[in-house]
Amino acid sequence: MMLGWVLSLLVLVALVYGCRPLDRWRLRHMPGPSQLWLVGNLTALARKGDYVYYTELHKRFGAIFKVWTLGNVVVVATPALCRQLLLRNSARFTMPNLFARGKDYDFQEAGLFLLRGEKARTIRSAWHPMFHSGTLEGLTDMMHKAAAATVQRMAAAARSKEPINAEALLSVMSQQIVTAAAFGVDITDANTVLQEVSGKPYTVSKLTDDMRTFFRTFANPKSIYFQLATLIPIAVPLWRLLANWMPDQVHRAALDVRSRVIPFVEGLIREHTAAVAGQEIDAKASGEMDGRSGVAAGSFLDLLVRTRHRSTGAPLSDLEICVQVVSMIVVGQESVTNAISFCMYLLALHPDKADKLAAEIRGQPSNPDYTSLTEGFPYTEAVIQEALRLLPTGTTAMRQTDRDLILEGYKVPKGTRVMASIYAVHHDENVWPHAESFIPERHLSEDAVGAPTQPYAWLGFGDGTRSQS
Repeated sequence: MMLGWVLSLLVLVALVYGCRPLDRWRLRHMPGPSQLWLVGNLTALARKGDYVYYTELHKRFGAIFKVWTLGNVVVVATPALCRQLLLRNSARFTMPNLFARGKDYDFQEAGLFLLRGEKARTIRSAWHPMFHSGTLEGLTDMMHKAAAATVQRMAAAARSKEPINAEALLSVMSQQIVTAAAFGVDITDANTVLQEVSGKPYTVSKLTDDMRTFFRTFANPKSIYFQLATLIPIAVPLWRLLANWMPDQVHRAALDVRSRVIPFVEGLIREHTAAVAGQEIDAKASGEMDGRSGVAAGSFLDLLVRTRHRSTGAPLSDLEICVQVVSMIVVGQESVTNAISFCMYLLALHPDKADKLAAEIRGQPSNPDYTSLTEGFPYTEAVIQEALRLLPTGTTAMRQTDRDLILEGYKVPKGTRVMASIYAVHHDENVWPHAESFIPERHLSEDAVGAPTQPYAWLGFGDGTRSQS
């Protein structure tokens, strides 16, 4: 009899938990699709993909609606609401950390996109100089070399009429550029040995492969443990234990790649920290080799080594530096690769636009300097903007409200996950006339055909303090 009562109670608790009455009550007045028990809207999301699903819901429910994915999520899909969300809420939603307590766990927790408060402000201050004109100008020669090598490989394949994997070629190119920015190292040869890791040579090509794996195993929904943590977040400690005791293919790959990437970056940190010990803190990018380590002064790693916490004046820990360097390489490589791949794909489908782009490029020097790159290629810039409008490298941007908000007349309580649907905004005919057409000219003037009807309509790299996140 007692066992029967216990089982009945457990079934009742499971039923109530799967219905999530508190979540439903908090956002009861907001429109949204019906939700299934326990899985909410995850099945529709998995079947259609977030960009298609949220665009469909935007057309059905309007500017704001709720879905259940990683808990209750409020989705906004107008330029004004996206900007309000991304500028005023810098707290990014934290994914479940499924790594065992220790270095891998701490590494996951220390990411820029997960940090908050003073630590986040300190880390962001080290990122800012990497996007200054002087820093970018110092990378121009490296960009020319990497691009020239890529074009030569593509031209050779074209002459022999062999198919090419453009994404793989562009991934190598973007890795060379991003690594140059991270370490100040010229690595145009994919076979260059960067360091010894676990007694084995660690080459540029291996770093490229590892960084791609790193990106694709981060919060990967194909992992059974990530799915369980999404469905039953209250049991994350159990899923973490199981993930590290019996890792599935995704989690095993994540552990494997971290076993090489983290020691590699830590070795560079130790080497460069020793080289700059006792020097005056100077985070200004110089682009010149330090001379006492393999890392250039003014590189991202150098800036991080010289950064101090605002509140204490203490230097960043090796772990904090390591996480940011890896984040820059991973995110930079993937975003650059995808953006250029999307451009090539769309230009291949629109040869008239490709001809117009080629004509602009032929009218410029073969190796333009930084000023020419920023001022002399308006149509090239328009092509990139239009490619990222149609195919943004990040289709959504998630935040977590740090206070109660009123959005479109709906109260959104503090702690609610709120998502900007960038793809839905970019494909909204009310915002972008002829939204499904590839029209680079729409970015050249406010009066052009297809120009946006609302301000802040282009969100190719997000907005706010955590852009491209």
